[in-house]
Amino acid sequence: MSTYPKKRTLKNNKSVRIRPINASDKLTLYEAYEHLSEHSRFMRFFLPPKHLNDKLLKYLTEVDGYTHIALIACIQDKVVGVARCIRLLKDMHIAEMAVTVADDYQGQGLGRILVTELKELAKQKDIQILRAYIHPENHKLRNIFKKWNLQSKYAEGTLVLDLELNN
Repeated sequence: MSTYPKKRTLKNNKSVRIRPINASDKLTLYEAYEHLSEHSRFMRFFLPPKHLNDKLLKYLTEVDGYTHIALIACIQDKVVGVARCIRLLKDMHIAEMAVTVADDYQGQGLGRILVTELKELAKQKDIQILRAYIHPENHKLRNIFKKWNLQSKYAEGTLVLDLELNN
């Protein structure tokens, strides 16, 4: 079983702390979202809300660690990334995943770190497939997934990638 928090080093040699998200992260998550560029918001949400309201903040931070798993990456007290997966109700061995990295930290390896940590945690929770729905123009996230040589398919204009965890 993984122990948190974990420290990882980015390409710029900054140390980042990875840990499970919790309810006390609402304000820092709100602030992190407010600092995301419109482009980053669009790449993550496709139809991004202008602001994170109380209901959405509760949903994003008050997770149960089984059906909804989320990891947060912080440098000091600033949120610089989040990775999460949510099990599909029709097949609890498949979870839809999403990753968000603050604009200032994109290209520093944080996305890959978060996907790797989420992959490890999901395997421990008996998730067999992490499924990502990616905007076709999200080249940064697509590059992260190249490491695992995934097969991709398109569904309604969205790139769908399945990361099998039994490897």
